[in-house]
Amino acid sequence: MLLLGLLGLGSFMLFFLAITVNAVAVGFLASIASIGAFTAVFFTSLTAIYIVALVTAVISVSTTTFFCVSATLMAIGQ
Repeated sequence: MLLLGLLGLGSFMLFFLAITVNAVAVGFLASIASIGAFTAVFFTSLTAIYIVALVTAVISVSTTTFFCVSATLMAIGQ
């Protein structure tokens, strides 16, 4: 009878251990997924900031070039 009780307790402990390991693994994978999502959002926003910086640089260089050429043409009388 004692052996049957120990067998039941052992199978319950094995089942409980499997559930605990499964919960830890799922929690770890969810943590990794959230870190991955955060990293994806971070690099996406970093890319957007880079593109905006490039567009701003192109606009400012084009405007400066246009005004310099216009000032040069006015200075030489054309």
